[in-house]
Amino acid sequence: MKTGEAHLAGRAAGERPNGAGEAGRADLMLLSLRLIALLEESRERTRYAERLAVKSGGRVLLLPTAEIDWVAAEGNYVRLHAGKRSHLVREAIGSLDGRLDPRAFVRIHRSAIVRLERIRELQPWSHGEYRVILQDGTQLTLSRSYRDRLQAAIGNSL
Repeated sequence: MKTGEAHLAGRAAGERPNGAGEAGRADLMLLSLRLIALLEESRERTRYAERLAVKSGGRVLLLPTAEIDWVAAEGNYVRLHAGKRSHLVREAIGSLDGRLDPRAFVRIHRSAIVRLERIRELQPWSHGEYRVILQDGTQLTLSRSYRDRLQAAIGNSL
């Protein structure tokens, strides 16, 4: 390696021309730690909806997302299923999907989102699809295109 190339290689590795290579690496390490702390702080600030506003009978109900079992798309609306009740909300399913905590909810079909803790079992269906059976007996379809999302959420392969 030529002298000029060695100098450039040293600079790329964080060495300083005045021989302060260790100090340069320490600065780089400190900068990396600051960047990691900022990313973690940003991740913590990402807030997901804790309640959804639902219009019902001339009033607005605040439905806690913890009560939602599953969500079905109905055109430009979504139907929120919470226990024996359901509520129709004017919002596209894609928009709602982004507002729900991915640690609690997973999209299993282009027209369905389910709360993970409400899933009782998965049954193989046809052509790589599965039946998702909820605790209350509701049966939903897990499509092939959303199977990877559910696998990642539950941590197992199907």
